Amino acid sequence: INRNDLVDYITTHYKGPRIVLAAAGGVSHNDLCDLAKFHFGNLPSTYDGETLPPCSFTGSEIRVQDDKMPLAHIAISVEAVGWSHPDTIPLMVANTLIGNWDRSFGGGVNLSSKLAQLTCHGNLCH
Repeated sequence: INRNDLVDYITTHYKGPRIVLAAAGGVSHNDLCDLAKFHFGNLPSTYDGETLPPCSFTGSEIRVQDDKMPLAHIAISVEAVGWSHPDTIPLMVANTLIGNWDRSFGGGVNLSSKLAQLTCHGNLCH
């Protein structure tokens, strides 16, 4: 890799449409905008590169059974809807009802949903 490779990469990929600027905590929106303008204001605002097709969710599952382990390790995922979709609020409610719990949570079982409490008290999860 040489200098020309780096310059080519930067000029190809460091474009306004390819950058996400995020902040968390006590950051003033106006201050963040000023910093963005100062540091990124001279970047090109167009991108003429190849547009990738949108990703599509493909549901699937993998099961590996190990009867020597006392508990199962699972993960469940579903395709979500966009923030402005009418189903956003019902899905957020469902997420709250299902809840989650981990033995390391500081508030113990008092911070989780009824379902998570039942799995905890029944020693069905850690």
